[in-house]
Amino acid sequence: MSILENLKKEFSEYNTCIINKNGIDSFEIINPFGGENISVNFEDNEWTFFFSYQHTHFDDDLDSLIKCIHDYLDEKLVSIEFFLDGKARFGGQRYLEDINMSSGESLLKDFGYYGSLLEHFKSKNYCCKIRCWNNTLNRDIDFVIK
Repeated sequence: MSILENLKKEFSEYNTCIINKNGIDSFEIINPFGGENISVNFEDNEWTFFFSYQHTHFDDDLDSLIKCIHDYLDEKLVSIEFFLDGKARFGGQRYLEDINMSSGESLLKDFGYYGSLLEHFKSKNYCCKIRCWNNTLNRDIDFVIK
């Protein structure tokens, strides 16, 4: 049984499929909430996990890949992306227990930007987009640091 077939079996309680995208087989979990699907493919000797704005690379550590997928499905992990004037600039995935979603500035701190590092962000129109599996925590936070 291929690894993609094993993923299909592991996540059999969800609507899944294996599709071919541009010659690359990809495992997908269809999002029933209308949000982004979870996708996993193998290319250049590594597994890549995709959700919303984020992707994560895994070499042969399939246990970590499976845990990552479960953590998104269980609403433990979220995708966060910062935009400047509508263009994606940087982001990552974060565990909900480790972030403060009260403001754009608090999220910047979660990404290591605080104190004098915030100077770079002053007087610019940023938007932080948070995306989760079931859409309940999805939000766009527009902010300008003064």
